Amino acid sequence: MFGLDSRDLAPLVIAPLVIAWLLWKRPRAHVEHGARIGGWLLAIAVVVVTTPFSLAWTTYQAFAFSAWREMEPAEVAVAAGAIVVINGLLIVWSIYSIVLFLRQRRSFPWVWTTLNGALLLTAIVFPTTGTSLGIMIFWTALWSVYLFTSQRVKATFVE
Repeated sequence: MFGLDSRDLAPLVIAPLVIAWLLWKRPRAHVEHGARIGGWLLAIAVVVVTTPFSLAWTTYQAFAFSAWREMEPAEVAVAAGAIVVINGLLIVWSIYSIVLFLRQRRSFPWVWTTLNGALLLTAIVFPTTGTSLGIMIFWTALWSVYLFTSQRVKATFVE
């Protein structure tokens, strides 16, 4: 079902609940308004900055390793167009996410979460991308919970 196998079900069901509980139970540190990017946001920074490169690599692999010779010319045109449009929009969206992150805009958590939702949707629609759907859901849930509950995030993304 949608590229899921039994290995994907455990992180899908258990891990987001455990992570949400751990984040909710941890002690809250006071962070000044207008704080700089630091703490766990540095891990998110790495993900945010590398996402366009990862998407570009995925686009290259989609073109390089597709079975184009087995397809009709019209099918090739539609498939190539879909790859270019979908991955192009995702790359532009991820670059916009970088700009919001570096400018510490208040809308960054929403933009980043919806970008990851779109990436999850493409992984569901095209399950042959080689990415484990359960792992994607796990990390998206983890960082989304952090972005929407962390005092540091609320103090950092203020503009």
